[in-house]
Amino acid sequence: MRVASFTGVGARRAPSRPRPPATRIVAEAGWLIVTRDSRIQDRRAEISAVRDAGAKMIALNGQDARGTWQQLEVLLTQWRAIEKVADADGPFIFSALRSGLRRIALD
Repeated sequence: MRVASFTGVGARRAPSRPRPPATRIVAEAGWLIVTRDSRIQDRRAEISAVRDAGAKMIALNGQDARGTWQQLEVLLTQWRAIEKVADADGPFIFSALRSGLRRIALD
């Protein structure tokens, strides 16, 4: 599994992260995007970029993933589930919490 992490990219300025060109480049490489985005379900531009590029994304979100160590905990707790979905064809976005993965609608 190849992973591209965009945690914090554009966090203070852009309403959608990662930016669409990065999303397309990562998708073409077949990598999994991992980002920290607690409001991914509300970011229509980012969802569209993932869908249009055929990308695969895991968004670490919720109170469980606020800091670096909490993000690591979510990632490691869900590692086996993430490996399973990482092998699936994109596009998709899953929200990752300590309690599990939840698919985000792309339409």
